[in-house]
Amino acid sequence: IRRVLLPFVAVWAVSVVIGVAMGISQKAEQFFDIGIVIGLTIPGLAWAIISVMIFGLRPLSAYFAVFMIVLPIVTINFWEGVKDIDTDLIQMGEVFGLSRRKQITEIILPQLLPYMFSAARFGLSISWKVVVIVEYLGFGNGVGYKIGMYYNLYRMDMVLAWVGLFAIVMMVVEYVGFKTLENRALSW
Repeated sequence: IRRVLLPFVAVWAVSVVIGVAMGISQKAEQFFDIGIVIGLTIPGLAWAIISVMIFGLRPLSAYFAVFMIVLPIVTINFWEGVKDIDTDLIQMGEVFGLSRRKQITEIILPQLLPYMFSAARFGLSISWKVVVIVEYLGFGNGVGYKIGMYYNLYRMDMVLAWVGLFAIVMMVVEYVGFKTLENRALSW
């Protein structure tokens, strides 16, 4: 879980900054656009292999692979969310004398929440998959390691058991975590 959450939090922080900058500044959009496109086109397996080759079989290789693969995906969600903000509502808030803080909490943030949840879902699910691939490449523990170990022993039952466990954990995260938060945050 640590191999998933630490790089995901870092991706989230960097993506918010880059995505918002791209959404409000054409220069930032032009500057970061090519990097985002390149990041989206390089296969996840390639990043996983590159990170293991650079950092060896250490947690840093998983962190790096997750960061490089998930960053463009989450950034695009924030970028699109900022571009889709209804500026007429912001102007209306200014006319009615809303403070900048109120504009952010009452107008801007509610419009960005669906994009934030989408980014979190995509980013977290891909983070899990990348970590499993990196673990499969040679870590001595983790779900990916166990799947690889039982694959090499021709134990389909155990491979399916670990895949099933992985799926159950992700369903709990989705339905207990994301769905609950989303229903509360977007009840309006």
